[in-house]
Amino acid sequence: MTVHYCSVSFKNGVQMRNRLRNRAENITKPYEFITDDGTLLKGIIYCDEPEEVLRRLKEDFEVPDELIHLDAERSRIEIAPWVIEEIHGELPCDSYIVEEYPTYDRLEVERIPLDYRGDKE
Repeated sequence: MTVHYCSVSFKNGVQMRNRLRNRAENITKPYEFITDDGTLLKGIIYCDEPEEVLRRLKEDFEVPDELIHLDAERSRIEIAPWVIEEIHGELPCDSYIVEEYPTYDRLEVERIPLDYRGDKE
């Protein structure tokens, strides 16, 4: 008789990753990228005048509407990570790549600064 053993912790980890991946596939937006672990990657921009920066991104950099979003609740612009990597140096704003869980609260796992402009510590 052959027996296969799968520990509870391993099984839980695999199931959690599968649940995250499934949820991410159902809720992802065009400006987000799903990682192998089921988390979401996107660019974020913090600035004093987000509406003006949003307009500039659309007009000067020709960023399509589906690759950019103004998150008024969090006071930031969300943008495709591949777009912000190309243009972050030309913006007078703090730019990051963030990794978030695809959950209701969008818990942030990691934040990578692309360009630091400001006096925040």
